[in-house]
Amino acid sequence: MNKFNYDLFKISWEDICSDSGWASDVEFDKLSVSHCISIGFIFKKTQKYLWIFSSYEINDLGEINFGDRTVIPLSNVTKMEKIYGQEKTRNCSRHNGQNSRRNRSTKR
Repeated sequence: MNKFNYDLFKISWEDICSDSGWASDVEFDKLSVSHCISIGFIFKKTQKYLWIFSSYEINDLGEINFGDRTVIPLSNVTKMEKIYGQEKTRNCSRHNGQNSRRNRSTKR
């Protein structure tokens, strides 16, 4: 079984915003970039790009399949805030295919 070794982050980033319609100079002046926030687990990071995913499943073979995947150019990232990381999820049953947190809390 694969261990879940991914950190969860809140990522603030800027994206292109465009409009193909006609606009006056006053309206055009109001056009700006989109200020985006993504919540995701860091899959991979290079000097140029950041790969994240927001959903995953652990199949019957213990393999992790990734969903809601996004690649963001690091030049667009304005802030990264760690929500939690490996040290907190290593023994967390949510991330190793065992009982959910809700099920565990009823056993206390």
